[in-house]
Amino acid sequence: MGIQELLIVVPSLTAVIVPDAWARAQEHLTARAAQARKEILATVLAIDAGQSTIRIEELAEPVIVMDTTLVDDEVKLDRLRAGTKVKIAGASSADRIFQAFKIGVAR
Repeated sequence: MGIQELLIVVPSLTAVIVPDAWARAQEHLTARAAQARKEILATVLAIDAGQSTIRIEELAEPVIVMDTTLVDDEVKLDRLRAGTKVKIAGASSADRIFQAFKIGVAR
């Protein structure tokens, strides 16, 4: 036996995953995630602190600021103003919302 196998048992489902196939699947998922991620230099149009969203000129969909979003002190929603140039890193979700992972004031 040259190839080690990983046996996964789930009720009513049993699968044998060969490490090479597992690695290819992981690479595919990583590549898809990287394609979905964007970094945008944007102009703020409007801020909705109640919904934790920002509207930017460069996207039709809203940008949601999550609790886990890394935010510069200058970009806190209560301090952000329309017209501010920001740099946003994030990804679009299936429900057409752009989830921000990181937001900073563009310099």
